[in-house]
Amino acid sequence: MINTKTLKNFFATRWVYHLTFWWIITLFIFFIVRSTFHDKSPLLSLCFSVNLIALIATPVYIHFYLLEIFFNRKRYTIYSIMVLLTVVTFSYIDYIYFFRVYEVKNNYFQWFADVLFVFIITTAIKFIKNGFTQKIMMQEITSRQLRMELDLLKSQINPHFLFNTLNNLFSMAIEKNDTTLAKSLSNLSNLMRYSIYDIKENTVPLTKEVDQIQRFIELQKLRFDEKDDIHVAFNISGNLENINIPPMLLIPFIENAFKHGISVSQCSNVEIDLFANISSVDFSVTNTIHRSENAGSSRIGLINVKRRLELLYPDKHTLRIEDDGKIYSIQLKIISGIES
Repeated sequence: MINTKTLKNFFATRWVYHLTFWWIITLFIFFIVRSTFHDKSPLLSLCFSVNLIALIATPVYIHFYLLEIFFNRKRYTIYSIMVLLTVVTFSYIDYIYFFRVYEVKNNYFQWFADVLFVFIITTAIKFIKNGFTQKIMMQEITSRQLRMELDLLKSQINPHFLFNTLNNLFSMAIEKNDTTLAKSLSNLSNLMRYSIYDIKENTVPLTKEVDQIQRFIELQKLRFDEKDDIHVAFNISGNLENINIPPMLLIPFIENAFKHGISVSQCSNVEIDLFANISSVDFSVTNTIHRSENAGSSRIGLINVKRRLELLYPDKHTLRIEDDGKIYSIQLKIISGIES
């Protein structure tokens, strides 16, 4: 029996749409050839049409690749040179191939114009499609942000009361010279303020997110003593300046690592690495696994952050998760859209 869900997913892939598009064009060319050259056999006309589309489609997909690698990264000079080389090269290939195999007497400049025309048409289609996709994604992001704000308002019974209480406890801890408690209360207050107020912003400086990560780690360290066999490391490299990211984007991964990676009765490790520059952010978290009963809530948090990444960085990020039962690790790379 045919699995209808699998079949539906197959036809939902963009490659099926692309193949359908090119086959329609191939059939169109075939009927033109048949109506123009009556002396040609149907098989020869079909071979001619398939060869023509194959040699036209190949530079089109090379161009799509050049758009991703150079144009979208604002390397316009290299992009222009590579496009020109592609058009010139494939125009010559088409000219030589069809002249020798099918004795087509079009000159080189006619082939050049044809390849360039196909480039322009397919590029226009791609940009129109991307425009519609981007509009739909922005509408979804806006709707999601509104829902998040509503949920946030529901949860904010009286944050000012909480902050005032924490400040009072902080003052009491200072008066009693309990610096550890005072620092912990200060870290907690900052984290709460960040998660309640800064979450409303579209982006925050990466340095601010890092500050909150460090506060979160300090609070988590209160769970264990120095004598416990627990190792926690947060390694930062590169240049974090002038880079913005959505607030609370990285912290859920670290929260998950501490929830399932720390046990005071067993050897535990949490390793966090962050490398950033103006073109990308590389973030990884590796931890030992100590399963808990709250795994479900953790999975919900990771599902939410995955969805945020899909909405905010479509085709501009990679997220790899590995779990061998003993070690759990995530590697996140954001390759664009992070400049301030």
